[in-house]
Amino acid sequence: MTEEHHAGGGRPLVTVSEDYATLPNLNILVQNTGGGPAKDISFEFSDQIVSSDGLVLSELPFFREGLPSLAPGASIACYWDTLENLLPAIEEGSIASDITVTVRYQDLNQRAYEHQWEVSARLYEGVRMVDYQGMTNLVDVVEQIRDEGIGKTKS
Repeated sequence: MTEEHHAGGGRPLVTVSEDYATLPNLNILVQNTGGGPAKDISFEFSDQIVSSDGLVLSELPFFREGLPSLAPGASIACYWDTLENLLPAIEEGSIASDITVTVRYQDLNQRAYEHQWEVSARLYEGVRMVDYQGMTNLVDVVEQIRDEGIGKTKS
């Protein structure tokens, strides 16, 4: 444990998932959620991750060639598609669902790790979307008015 602490802050944990925070748009998200840097990262897919326009995301260079490193807290997001486009293609069988991604990497002490993650767009079928953009914009305007008011009272 002491060796790990001195060598870079802890154990890395590289995850691969669909980013549902932007639904109905889906991204593929690679991130290091651990406390230490990961290096020599490679990816293996049970099937191709394909968008409705035919782009094979799993063949992008950072997946195909791997990543030399990923710092703690760092992430790479790649736009996949919209649910509206993916779900019919999954139903007809032209796009795979329930894809297993195996990620292999090392920590700074050259300890090897391997994890499997599932990526599946079909899990979000029927999810009702909530649009908070209007509320977020309103909060931004209120904060701006507040900040301008604070500036005037200090003058």
